[in-house]
This record gives sequence, structure tokens and C-alpha cells, in this order.
Amino acid sequence: MTKNFTSLFRTAFGLMLFCLLQLLLSQPLYAQCSDETPVYEVDLRGQPNGSWTSPDVNRDGTCCSAPSNQQCVEFNITLDPLSGGLQFDITSGPVPSGVMTYQVDCGPSIAVGDSLCVDGPGPHQLSICMPGGAKNTFTIRSIAAYTPVADAAVTEGCSQLIEAPIAFDPATVVWNDITGGGAYNKYLSCTSGCSSTTVTPDSNPPPFVDYTICGNSQTAVCSSIPYCDTVRVYFYPPIEVAISPKPALICPGSSKVELSSTITGGSGSYN
Repeated sequence: MTKNFTSLFRTAFGLMLFCLLQLLLSQPLYAQCSDETPVYEVDLRGQPNGSWTSPDVNRDGTCCSAPSNQQCVEFNITLDPLSGGLQFDITSGPVPSGVMTYQVDCGPSIAVGDSLCVDGPGPHQLSICMPGGAKNTFTIRSIAAYTPVADAAVTEGCSQLIEAPIAFDPATVVWNDITGGGAYNKYLSCTSGCSSTTVTPDSNPPPFVDYTICGNSQTAVCSSIPYCDTVRVYFYPPIEVAISPKPALICPGSSKVELSSTITGGSGSYN
């Protein structure tokens, strides 16, 4: 009984050590920044082409195993979902000779001034370490991947051309209905490999359909990452005009008759 219990205990203990080892190996193997390193929060949500400039920064501490003779500063950057990358610059203060580099999430070193592909809005942890104790200001720029497409409207019996964001590579563009799970792709003249498509509804369309437009952005730093925009297409019944009075009669002695109209269907306002 004792032997069986000992064997069971060793098995359970070994399994626990194995799980703990797997957990440790799944974590990043780099160290971020030391406690004394100054940290700045940078929020560029709502600004896909925005920028942020720091105040004068006193660097301190270390980041990402930087040499002990360098002092560091860290920026926690949250980008807009429309952002396709970022650029980091030293905008004031003395700069040591040589090529200065920065890192994002302790990844590869990037030359200051060069743009960087980042996947998703983050937050991304950017750090720069330099020798000396002089103050500097730094600027972080968000680079937009594309400009969103405006919503559209189609009246029954008509067609409407809608276009993908200009930045998208036409060969990579895919259109897809997300309102009806693909059922309303039948309204589109083209669903892949085209920078524009024509929407033609049938006689019983829903009030609107949301279409995603996905493709690789030719202007984004992350040119190999597909981005998706959503365009909403509204559908309206045909325009009908009712004139009153009907019939409109001009009686003897009258010079005119006043007509009024009621318009239904279509979109927008009418005179």
C-alpha cells in the first residue's frame, strides 16, 4: 500500500513539475524594464495618423538587457485599430554618436526614425536606452493602414458602385456579407480580386447589409497583414409620388390650381 502511494505521489509530483515547466516556457524570456525606469502611457486611439510627443525625459534604469552604462525610458503605446504601424523619433536634446535604436516588446532593434510593423492596437511596450544623462523629448507617430469607406444607399431597381479603400491591393481584396452570413453576396457583381463592386438588390432586400472589405494595405508598414473595413449598404423601396388633387381641374374663371405631392420610398429629401 505504501509503495503504491509513493508511486502515485511521484507521478502526480512529476506531472505538476511538467505543467509548471510548460507554463514558464510559454512566457516571454525577456525582462522588460527595471522599477526605476520612467514609463509613459501613449494613447493614440481615434488617431490612426496621429502623433504624441513626450515632455523632457530623464532616463533611468534598464530595459531588455541593455548594457549597464545606458539609461532607458519605456512607452506603453495603444494604437487605433486602423493603424498599420508606428514610427519613433528623438525630437530634441543631445543624441549620442552612432545609430540609436529602439525595441518594441524587447524584440529586434530598430533604428530611430525607421517605421515598424506592429500587429494590432496593443498596448505595445517601446523602450529606448542611451548612454549619458541628458534630457530628450521623443515623438511617436501612428501610421494609418487605410481610410475607411463611406456607407452607401441603393433604391430598389437601381444599382450602386462601392469601392474598397484606395490603399488596398486590388488583387488581395475580398468582399463578404456579414449580415446574412454570405447570403447577400448575390447582390455583388464581384466578391474577390476587385477594388470595386456593384450592389444590385432584388425585390425583397433587408433594410441594410454590412459588407467587410479585406485586403493587404499598400501604404501600411505591415503590408503582409490583411486589414478589414466594413461598409453598410442601406436599401430603400422605389420612389413613389402621389399628386393631389386628382383630378386637378381648372374651373371657369380660375387661372390656376394648386397641386401638392407626397413622396414615399427612396432615400434623402426631395423638392
